[in-house]
Amino acid sequence: MIWVLNIATVSAHPKMNGEPAVTDRVKQSLREAFSKQDYYEAHQIYKSLNFRYQRLKRFDELADILYSGSMDFFRLNTTQSGIDLARQFAEILEKGNLAVSDARVQQIATLYREVPRDPESERAIFLGSVLTWSVNHNPESKAGHVAIHAAVARICWEEQNYPSAVYHFVRAMDPVTLAKVLHDLYDNRDEIRETKGKKDDPYTFGELDNAQEYDQRLVAIAVIEFLALNRHDLAKLLFTEYISRHRNPEIRNTLYNFRVLALISALLSVCSTTEPGSEGEFTKLQAALCGVFPDNSRIEKLLTSVGQIYLNIKPAGGPLQSIFAMFKKDSVPVSQPETKPDAMHHDLDFD
Repeated sequence: MIWVLNIATVSAHPKMNGEPAVTDRVKQSLREAFSKQDYYEAHQIYKSLNFRYQRLKRFDELADILYSGSMDFFRLNTTQSGIDLARQFAEILEKGNLAVSDARVQQIATLYREVPRDPESERAIFLGSVLTWSVNHNPESKAGHVAIHAAVARICWEEQNYPSAVYHFVRAMDPVTLAKVLHDLYDNRDEIRETKGKKDDPYTFGELDNAQEYDQRLVAIAVIEFLALNRHDLAKLLFTEYISRHRNPEIRNTLYNFRVLALISALLSVCSTTEPGSEGEFTKLQAALCGVFPDNSRIEKLLTSVGQIYLNIKPAGGPLQSIFAMFKKDSVPVSQPETKPDAMHHDLDFD
């Protein structure tokens, strides 16, 4: 039975300060609770174990126990108990200052996959907690550990939540993999035409309804995201990989026949770190790209930041608005819900 896996995990740890890690009585109580389908009682036992292990400062063992218990509850379709233990697992990572490891990232990814997408807030809370913990172990980025973003990106991609996948691939600092999956998306464009459309995903489609352009729009968003993170090098690498290895020879050979790609190519040129363009050139590109994504307010915010970073263009509204914007930026959390575009990731993660 499923609970046997849980008990085995709980009982695998050695004695703690002279006390058995988990007494036979506790193991028996868990067995009885699961066998009677008394999941409330089983949940309370895990809460007791959480308190005890924290008191003994055995955070590493406790994280494994909470992970195992959460997974068992999810498998038994006792979702709320699974979510609660997943949250406790995330809290223990932070309280115990546990290191980011391949095993921990795998646990986080597995739990993230199990936490329901509806309501969206549950995933956002869990992901926000683990990213906050991971920042201490990834000082080069304010957005959280790149390995966690990479794992979450793949899950979002499998779930066909492409805008969120792009967001996390960018924060995984992995433009090469992102280019590859965008090529795969192009190969599956007929399926995308059937399952995606302007009404389903205005964040990406904007004013066009051509599914063949879906990957082009996603690469445009990713390039803008990289530029807003002040990573022109990664933005250029992504675009180069995407164009040079694209399955469509017309994109490889006649790039400027494709409006979105032509605009992004021009944006990279204007934002060059060696020979940047003029403010007027950037303003025209900004207006054109906002027109491509008219329902995506985040693109406008990102492009405003890009103009500040590369061309020192001051935002509209004067110094007082800039001060308010600064305070607002400093107050936002590390991670945001990843499924609704307008509510998604309103922190711009500017390093």
